[in-house]
Amino acid sequence: MAKDRSSWVLRSFVACAALFVVATVAAELGAQSPTWQQRTVTAPSLRNSSAATYDVYRGVTTIFGGYNGTTTALGDTWEWNGTLWAPRITAVRPNARWGHGMAFDQKRGRVVLFGGYDGTAMRSDTWEWDGFTWAQRAVPSAPPARGYAALAPKQANGEVSPASTDELLAA
Repeated sequence: MAKDRSSWVLRSFVACAALFVVATVAAELGAQSPTWQQRTVTAPSLRNSSAATYDVYRGVTTIFGGYNGTTTALGDTWEWNGTLWAPRITAVRPNARWGHGMAFDQKRGRVVLFGGYDGTAMRSDTWEWDGFTWAQRAVPSAPPARGYAALAPKQANGEVSPASTDELLAA
């Protein structure tokens, strides 16, 4: 019963947040409808369960990994600058995976990646991307391995911390 209520509260919150965003955009546009433009650009391959986040310092959206819909976990990094997608090829990077969480750590100016599924097991590793290099980070009190974790910045200090969907619903 409590989980049903938590699920309802979460769905209500998401619906209200979406309505707020739509109202805000409409107000900023003077109630004009935005115009979508399809662009023909080099882009990441089709995928699902990847993760993306916006780097406010560099002005790019970073996407990592995902699942190609057959049996392959993807382990590539791409960045979108608002005009073009660019692959970011590095010697060191996280294992290919899907269902991982990513968020931008504004305090330290890095994208943080946590967890996910690599095709054989859930992961509990933490990685950081500075726009040029992936680096694995040893976290003294890392959460247990999980997939589809939500990562979000703490408003007070901008640091990023992971939470599973179950933890969000239980809150």
